[in-house]
Amino acid sequence: MGIRTLFSRSRGSAARDSAGSGRSNGFLHVAASRFEIGVFNEQWLEYRWQLFETLALPSLDAQTEKDFVWVLGVDRDMPQQFRERLDGLAATRPYLRLLELELLDDFEPRFQRWCAETAAAQGAPYVLTTRIDNDDAVRSDLFGEIQRAARGLLESGSSLPAAITATSGYQWVPATGQGFRAYHHSHSIGTSLLEAAAEFTSVYGKNHRRLPDWVVERDGSVQHLGGDTRWWLYATTATSLVLLRTGKGLRDGTIANPGAHEIDDEALRSFGVTEAGRLRSIEEPALVEHHLELVDEGKRVDRAIKGVRAELRKEPTGPALQAKHRELHDRRKELARAWVA
Repeated sequence: MGIRTLFSRSRGSAARDSAGSGRSNGFLHVAASRFEIGVFNEQWLEYRWQLFETLALPSLDAQTEKDFVWVLGVDRDMPQQFRERLDGLAATRPYLRLLELELLDDFEPRFQRWCAETAAAQGAPYVLTTRIDNDDAVRSDLFGEIQRAARGLLESGSSLPAAITATSGYQWVPATGQGFRAYHHSHSIGTSLLEAAAEFTSVYGKNHRRLPDWVVERDGSVQHLGGDTRWWLYATTATSLVLLRTGKGLRDGTIANPGAHEIDDEALRSFGVTEAGRLRSIEEPALVEHHLELVDEGKRVDRAIKGVRAELRKEPTGPALQAKHRELHDRRKELARAWVA
């Protein structure tokens, strides 16, 4: 009754097994995202799916450097129609893996373990991990630039661990097409960590804003990808994780920014995004007024599930524990379905 893990595999297994092998780089490169773990409201999921299908997915499809793996953490109990869509995408993309999880907090340790095991199986001495959210996009040559920076760090004998960050991009609102150029020294998009496989921890499990500090505290290296290049497209929506968890979003501030303007089609194409216009005609879900209470109770339910799960490891066939486990998961789904009016 512990964490069940699944990596989608389908036709084209030879290509799938070699994806992200790092044979040309000397390191394994793994990008990672979480796709709506703990989300069960289908209106919310449908809007998030449209963002994912319009932004993150074509952005990674368009990467000019193909030697990477994209691990997408998914909820093992997600509504079937969305799981079938993801399975269909994974079946035709050698670089995409679906990591099936019970809870959101399971993502970081399972992702770390998978990367470590894969690096060991491939004999990769180094691991490069990259963050990307499921509603954002990156410039089509970003992964190539990150890998070039990583190779340069290794060839020069720079100290590890090493943080590689893309500092400039667009912050925008897909529903209106408005945005502005933004700077962040260590954004959640594209920020990467290069580590020796023997000392691997992954880019996750750390505050992305403090990743350069974390690296420096360990006598490592920091490299910024800057210049005037817009490396990322950061979406601010009514369904952002920050808004969901805190009630404070960036959407209105993005529109009101003095530098806000329409992000045109040419700029969007540099991220592999060609159908962003359709997002303007899709209504964004509206959270209920008491959604923070629902989210807080959901966190308590998740903690209770962890406790029962620990007991089930000791007594896996205990009927009372199994019943409690099912009851808690039912409540978890009920709470998440109630987010939207």
